[in-house]
Amino acid sequence: MHKLTMFVLAALAAATAAIGALSAAPSASAAPPTCSEIRTLANQAQAVYVLLRATGYGDTHTAEDIRLTAKDYYAAVRRLGC
Repeated sequence: MHKLTMFVLAALAAATAAIGALSAAPSASAAPPTCSEIRTLANQAQAVYVLLRATGYGDTHTAEDIRLTAKDYYAAVRRLGC
C-alpha cells in the first residue's frame, strides 16, 4: 500500500507539472509569463505540497522542493507587483 501511495503521489505531481507546463506554453514571441500564469503555477505547487503534507509525506525532499518552488513563484508575483 505504501508503494502504491507513493506512486499515486508521484503521478499526481508529474501531472500537475505537465499541466502547468502546458498552460504556460511560450508563444511565438516567447513573451515572459503573465502574473496570472505565475500565480497559477504557485497555487498548483502549493496544492501538491499540501497534499503531500496531508498524506504524511511533508518531510520528504520532494515536498520541500515543491514548497520552495511555490515560495519562489509567490515571491515573483510580489516582486512584479501583481
